Amino acid sequence: MKKIFLWLLIVLMFTAFLLTGCFGIAAVKEVGVDSSNPEGVKFVAPESDLYEITIIGGAYCYLPQDDPNWTVYGGWRTMIHLYINKPVKWGEPGEWGSSPINFDNTIGSEKSTPTVSEAETTGKGSSVTVQLDKGEYIILLVYDGSDYYFDNSGTVKIRITRL
Repeated sequence: MKKIFLWLLIVLMFTAFLLTGCFGIAAVKEVGVDSSNPEGVKFVAPESDLYEITIIGGAYCYLPQDDPNWTVYGGWRTMIHLYINKPVKWGEPGEWGSSPINFDNTIGSEKSTPTVSEAETTGKGSSVTVQLDKGEYIILLVYDGSDYYFDNSGTVKIRITRL
């Protein structure tokens, strides 16, 4: 009887360690970065730790496929800019409005591809590791001119893992 009780106690302790992350099991959050949103997506760190930001799927394009500029500016991509503990900063206005500047890091590919599938393959797995204290944040944003987010389509799927 003592052996069964001891075995049960060990199993319960092991399960408790797994559930609380004591064996390196990471907390995971998945977000979609909507390409038509010029504010991006904000992730606030629930704990002080290293976080890995990884593209797991999706893609976006700047223009509708029936746009006359599609052959020049069209195509699907996965490039995401990261702003760490600061708001998005916009450059001087140009032909396409203001563009995001002074970002801290980029994941994904700026290379345009003719299909969503090709863009996903190109960007999938692209990642960066960031140290954040509890309450600090990252803003994830697709690149485009500030006046033209409205005609973008697609979403890039991101996994944020606490290491």
